[in-house]
Amino acid sequence: MISFFRNKVCHLNRNKRFKQVTALYSSLGVSMILGIGTSVVNTRLLGSLQYGNLKFIQTIFRFITIFVTLGMFVTGGRQLALKKNQDVIQSITGTLLVVASFISVVLTVIIFTLSFIEPIIFKNDLGYLLRFFSPLMFVFPFQLCLENIFSGSNQIYKLSIFRIAPSLIYLIVALLFNYYFSSLSLSTALFIQLVSMGCIVVFFVLLIKPNVINLRRHIKTLWSANKSHGLQSYVGALCGVASAHLAGLALGFYVNTETVGFFSLAVSITMPLSMLSNSVGTTFYKDFANNNSIPLKVTVSTIFCSSLALLFFLLIVRKLVSVLYPAEFISIVPIVYIVACASCIHGYGDFLNRFIGSHGKGAFTRNGAILVGVVNVLGYLLLVKWIGIYGAAVTRVVSAITYLLVMSYYYLQVSRNYGVNLDIE
Repeated sequence: MISFFRNKVCHLNRNKRFKQVTALYSSLGVSMILGIGTSVVNTRLLGSLQYGNLKFIQTIFRFITIFVTLGMFVTGGRQLALKKNQDVIQSITGTLLVVASFISVVLTVIIFTLSFIEPIIFKNDLGYLLRFFSPLMFVFPFQLCLENIFSGSNQIYKLSIFRIAPSLIYLIVALLFNYYFSSLSLSTALFIQLVSMGCIVVFFVLLIKPNVINLRRHIKTLWSANKSHGLQSYVGALCGVASAHLAGLALGFYVNTETVGFFSLAVSITMPLSMLSNSVGTTFYKDFANNNSIPLKVTVSTIFCSSLALLFFLLIVRKLVSVLYPAEFISIVPIVYIVACASCIHGYGDFLNRFIGSHGKGAFTRNGAILVGVVNVLGYLLLVKWIGIYGAAVTRVVSAITYLLVMSYYYLQVSRNYGVNLDIE
């Protein structure tokens, strides 16, 4: 009888995970369509120059955001994954949102101050836009915060909707504005994007109904855990993720903001290739935290689906670009081929990273990110200077390979430390 109920529970858990993976994959499919739709609208309505300016400003926003998080959201997500009591989960969630509020204020001040310096460094006239939109910077810390909350607490359906909604709202409002009022401009596009994201953030904060019971105690606990895990991941994020944003900054400095748009478009339309593997790791994050290895069937399925998606993408991308985007963007196709391979490889690394991170091995993810960061810095500062946009694409491939190799090595270390044979399930 006990065996019967145990099997029944295992069956229900497998069904739940299958539904969650399906939901997250479905959201990725919709996100891919919306992402392509958004890039089509922006490139056609803004043109290559203003589209490049848009992506350059977005790069600055996200680059600075990474610096002010201090790894708190990563730590909070892991704390949620380890808790089972719903009241405690709600309290940690509320604490994370309070932390996000404080970080948002800091980010706003930094962006406002930077707005006076940016035109001097990059020789453009975009500083006034940074000043104007600095009050809306709260959307970026809250976006990272909610992503980690939903991932850590296994709220996969909310995470799926949260990833889709901003692009959907932006696309609808931008088209309506362009049709009924006036042509979409750079400032209008930024305003619609930030306000759309802001509305979604407010909606989900109200939806999850956080509380701030024992706020001081949770902040103390969170910070203590952050020193052993989150700060390691934070250093990793600075070296890995932040250094990846150097591509846009380097292109804006060495070449021009128009090439930032070209490269950003190549990255954007290939991003779903990395998100396929990443989404599996996100879905199983809570399971990873309580298991000693990744099941073989999960690994094989992830690699097979991602590789198949890459092959299909490479076959259709030239036609896709020629049909959807203005004629001047057809020149990005060779870049897209290179970046697509990099995105797929990087996705495999993310998949392993989620397992490593779920076990609190922040030092491992940090060390890997430092190596990736070194590759990024050298590549984006040297290769971009020498061969422009192709230097950025080559750097992305070398960086992805480095990331996968390092994450594979540390996955073996984590599993062996538990004395368990790899992928035996």
